[in-house]
Amino acid sequence: MNTSEYSDKYNIPVSGLCNLRELSIDLVFNATFGQQFKKLQNLQKLRFDYCHVDILYNDTFLDMPVHIKEFHMTTCKHFVVIEVGVLVPFPHLKVLNLTNSNIHLTQALRSLHPFQNKSMDAILFRGITHGNIKHDLDAVVLTLEMMKYISTICITTLDFSDNQIVSVKHNSIVSFEHPDCFEHIMISSNSFSLETWAVNLFLFLRRMTNIKVFDFSYFPLRWRINFFFFRNIRRFAEKGLELNFDYDVYVSYSDDCISFVKELQKKVEDEWGFKICFEDRDFIAGESIATERATAIHRCRHVMFLVSPSIVENEWTRFEIERAKYEKFSKNLQKIVVITRDISLDNIPVEFSSIWKDVL
Repeated sequence: MNTSEYSDKYNIPVSGLCNLRELSIDLVFNATFGQQFKKLQNLQKLRFDYCHVDILYNDTFLDMPVHIKEFHMTTCKHFVVIEVGVLVPFPHLKVLNLTNSNIHLTQALRSLHPFQNKSMDAILFRGITHGNIKHDLDAVVLTLEMMKYISTICITTLDFSDNQIVSVKHNSIVSFEHPDCFEHIMISSNSFSLETWAVNLFLFLRRMTNIKVFDFSYFPLRWRINFFFFRNIRRFAEKGLELNFDYDVYVSYSDDCISFVKELQKKVEDEWGFKICFEDRDFIAGESIATERATAIHRCRHVMFLVSPSIVENEWTRFEIERAKYEKFSKNLQKIVVITRDISLDNIPVEFSSIWKDVL
């Protein structure tokens, strides 16, 4: 669609800006850019931090230099309609930041088709979804069709936070073809339940060998996971350190998590080929509980704490924290994982503060 008939065309004196690397301007209603912008051969970043535009056409940025690497369009309060080819003029884009612009995740995901099978440093779609009756856009139900473009991209940092995602179909959120590329993933402040596919998420985490931060806090349904900082979940250190383990993960939990632990055990052992250790199955009856816990933690590669409200009444959790600290200090234990369920950070036992620095 041609926008030249009804547009506000930007004109800038490019002759004195040949070394310009970053351009920050307001994006006005129905904006177009003149051909003089192509002369900005050193331009790397485009920023539209506040905008009044209500539609971006396929040719809106056609006269921008093709070597743009970062595109930031943030805090657009009015709903913005995006034609699917709007980002085609930026074939070398590495950072796409639409944070807090009223775009809707459905449109944003469609706009990624020019970057299929490429690498990007960051895709930042935090807070871009607001219901729009006029355009038949409501809360987000993620599907494989919606994820078909982004799933092919090698992404270092991905932010899907605060997007009214209420459901995830067919494990679409873990359909990425290059999980090893991820270092940071944020999908917090959404409303979809992990109840039916939590195990598939754990399977996906295993494949993210370079992950540093995985944040999916604030799920108002069954599980609320406030922090899950998990790095390099694999046996990479065993050969060099000559470590041998009988189990992959020791699970510390209270009575209100038993059903989840048993579900996790079945899936993880059958599908991952990993082995977990937990009290209700693996402890020897009649033996000292303290000895059993200490021995089990020593025999496990990692420790996972499932923190729920009844942990306050579980006297053995503190013992397990101390044993995990000891094994970590002794360089036997590799990773400590903390997952919370229906408990605020303020109510988590203070003893956990002694291991925060070791939680990965």
